Amino acid sequence: MKKKVFILFTTIFLIQFVVSCEMCGGCSGGNSYTVSYRGVDISAYDTSGAINKIIEEQDTVYKYAFGLSVYVESVQEKTGMILPKPSYGFATAMACEPCPVDEYSYPNPISHVEIWVINTKTDEKTNITANFGVYQEQDFISLETFFSQRSNDNYASFVFDLLEHQSIPNSSVFVVETHLESGEIFSQSTPQISFYD
Repeated sequence: MKKKVFILFTTIFLIQFVVSCEMCGGCSGGNSYTVSYRGVDISAYDTSGAINKIIEEQDTVYKYAFGLSVYVESVQEKTGMILPKPSYGFATAMACEPCPVDEYSYPNPISHVEIWVINTKTDEKTNITANFGVYQEQDFISLETFFSQRSNDNYASFVFDLLEHQSIPNSSVFVVETHLESGEIFSQSTPQISFYD
């Protein structure tokens, strides 16, 4: 009888061991990536309607309904694979560990963004970064505050709204400069934007 009980428990343990060593849900592990930034792409928006509309060169918009969308172009290079941890019989198929997730490293992250306006009548270029804000948690915060609070670099797409428009010329070109921690700068300009008086 003792022999049958021993064989039964040994068989149960071996089945549990084999099942628990298999990956739950077919996980193959996560990957690790290094992200490098390559450039910047911007769009000017008219935010006066229910849906933001990209401003074309011939459009005229209100200053209080103007925004910029900034996308920092990046390249991801796969640098390794994260293998799941085996359980060696101490977990069951009903208690699987989650699959490893992809990990991203940013050796040269975005430090800040500067926005300039060029008056098309005088060619005067002025830094107006403080005139823009980022909508976050039901309120606008300055770009300086936004970039100082960022704890990671897992996104590189931003929407900036023009909050203070009194000093903006009626005919303007906006230049967005994205600064990386290494000092590298990516820059792009909008077409000429015409504002209502």
